[in-house]
Amino acid sequence: MTPNVALPGTAKAFSSRTWRGPRFTPCATGAGSVWLAEAVCLFHDRGLEPKRLRLVQQRPGKEPYLFLLECRKGGGAGLVVEETLVLTDGSGNYSLEMERIYGDYLESNRKEPSNA
Repeated sequence: MTPNVALPGTAKAFSSRTWRGPRFTPCATGAGSVWLAEAVCLFHDRGLEPKRLRLVQQRPGKEPYLFLLECRKGGGAGLVVEETLVLTDGSGNYSLEMERIYGDYLESNRKEPSNA
């Protein structure tokens, strides 16, 4: 599978219109490690050095379907691979980390049980 068509254009636009130092964090779906490797090479070739990587999976036991890749224009070599972000637990409820991320928003949007 080849990278999303928008990704090369996005990388090119960001690398040509910014100064040294800004961070760029694409969020992309992909089909496994080959696609991730292509994305890392694409950004590196455009002067956007990958600095942090985080895979995202729907629930425990499922393969990651998304990655978050923080790049820095003009950055030196070095990539930190962070712990996988798991969105839901085995029961389909948000994971503890997702509850922390959503925080008050999640709490204020929970539906109250109706008394009908």
